[in-house]
Amino acid sequence: MDCPWEEFEQPTDGLRRFRCAKTGQVTPRLPLSVTAEFLRGTCGKCGRVLGVGDHLQILIQTLGGRPDKCDGECLAMIRKMNRWGADGCRDNRAEIVRHLKKAYRKLHWSDTAAFTARAVASGLAFKIGLGDAAIALVDLAIERAEKSS
Repeated sequence: MDCPWEEFEQPTDGLRRFRCAKTGQVTPRLPLSVTAEFLRGTCGKCGRVLGVGDHLQILIQTLGGRPDKCDGECLAMIRKMNRWGADGCRDNRAEIVRHLKKAYRKLHWSDTAAFTARAVASGLAFKIGLGDAAIALVDLAIERAEKSS
């Protein structure tokens, strides 16, 4: 069953929220790159909940990552993470982190600087801390997936 997501509030600071028209469930503030189509079927009452891979993708988009810049390997990893679930992602965290770091190495320095600025502006920097950002993002995606299930 599909969730009929609709935009819930006007975008501010590059973020917006959606609401499921059937259940009234409201999303947290999400980057503009996250669409109603991406969310379809994920309300948890109408269909599936967002998986760990979906949450990681949203976190990366919050930092300015763009799905259209990602190769097929990234989408395959997102699907794999969703299949693994939270426990499987914990068990395979090293593989996920290696994938993130490999993708990160392809970025231009200006992209890296923009990611850092967005992390501070969005408050995400304070959630992931000063340690290894890739590990922290994976752990935060797992935590968010567990809370939304």
